[in-house]
Amino acid sequence: MAETLTRKQAILAWHFLPDDGRTGYDHAGRGRVLVHAGKKLVHRGAVIPRQSGLHACERAHDALAYACGSRVCRVACWGEVVRDDDVLACTHRAVLWMADATSTLWGWACDVAESMLRDERAAGREPHACVWAAVETRRRWLRGEASDVELRKAANNALCPPTTRAAHAASWAARVSLAAQASWMVYVLAAAREAHEQSLVALFETLAPRGSVSA
Repeated sequence: MAETLTRKQAILAWHFLPDDGRTGYDHAGRGRVLVHAGKKLVHRGAVIPRQSGLHACERAHDALAYACGSRVCRVACWGEVVRDDDVLACTHRAVLWMADATSTLWGWACDVAESMLRDERAAGREPHACVWAAVETRRRWLRGEASDVELRKAANNALCPPTTRAAHAASWAARVSLAAQASWMVYVLAAAREAHEQSLVALFETLAPRGSVSA
């Protein structure tokens, strides 16, 4: 059901942009528009979630599942607003702040994977060494000590032993493309979304410029 909201009633949500900071689609016949903090976009026409309108997600992990790049945006959505499960579409969307979340997201992926691996160990199911190595390879990559080639090899090796959710988490944490986190989120985090939502929001808020609106 559609709602009509004023700017003061705007819904705070999350949205990801491609790495170049432009919209991932042609906007109003102007091509892929460059977005910056304070930028407001307006959609003219039907508002249909996943089909037409300006999109965002009220929950951070839902936004990550749709991510097409590493630029995270805190946005305000108003005008005509239609919610549908994990996403909303609207006619007006303004960027309150934006940041490059690449390192933050990969570090968070490692934290989640390691937590799951420790749970496996505590349950008496010691993960294979190559599964632990996949996460460590990403840690080394973040420090500039491992290449993309090493990441690919580590990610593939993590899935060679009998696979578990923890092994998949480690493999996704070592994937080269941040866009791969969409599948990783859907598969790995389904059973504990609330806890991961809180940790993800907390990390995103550390990226927000001082004095900006975040929550």
